[in-house]
Amino acid sequence: MSGKKKSKVKIIIGLIGIVFLAAVVFVALNFSSIAKTTAERIATKTLGVDVKIGALDLNLAEKSIEVRDLTIDNPKGFKKPRALELGLIRITADELGKEKLVFKEVIVSDTNILFEVKGDGASNLTTIKNGIKTSPKSEEKASDAAPIKVIVRDFQLNKASLEPAVALVKKDLPTVTMPNIRLRGIGEKENGVLAREAIAQIFKKISDVAVKESAKSGFLEGVSKDKLKDLGVSSSVMDSIGGDGEKAVEEIGNKVKNLF
Repeated sequence: MSGKKKSKVKIIIGLIGIVFLAAVVFVALNFSSIAKTTAERIATKTLGVDVKIGALDLNLAEKSIEVRDLTIDNPKGFKKPRALELGLIRITADELGKEKLVFKEVIVSDTNILFEVKGDGASNLTTIKNGIKTSPKSEEKASDAAPIKVIVRDFQLNKASLEPAVALVKKDLPTVTMPNIRLRGIGEKENGVLAREAIAQIFKKISDVAVKESAKSGFLEGVSKDKLKDLGVSSSVMDSIGGDGEKAVEEIGNKVKNLF
């Protein structure tokens, strides 16, 4: 090879090296924003409502992630703009691989759950829960890239506040403190699940506990048993709150008829 050709090859190799280095620097500097956008997209597709993240800080050296001001919007037809507000999520990872992410713990704090029940008995949390999509889209199935799986060894939601708004209750309801929620071993048995499946498991648990706590606190008085069942309230809790409003109205009507 002549000296000129060698010189051209060196220049090309040098340019490729510079471009590669620039790409690495760009990804390193923007990794948090890329991860933030990806997380918002997956969560929004899974829950069927807009999910926004205020900030996401990723520390690759310490394998830690901090998410601040995550909001989950309400479905259409509800008055309040949001269903959940999560102030701080601290995530500690064990493994951040190309095909699998293993999280040692996910701890959520400063959370406000805005539980809203319309006059027809439909609630925002149950509507979101029933609309969760855990199957990948067709375009994701057709992709050559293997989907990233996740394992969450320990999920905790601590001392969340529950702010109820029930159309059938014509008064301001007090905010109550939710019992702590803990889920262990999400995806461990399957050696990893899709991120959307992990999100679905966590949201369903939060929704179920919020509905049960609302029922126990008497916020669902007057809601019919059929609607309570749709909300996911167990029969034992139903009996304890006496929530069959339709039956009560019917019984009162029968007693009035018997007077004549």
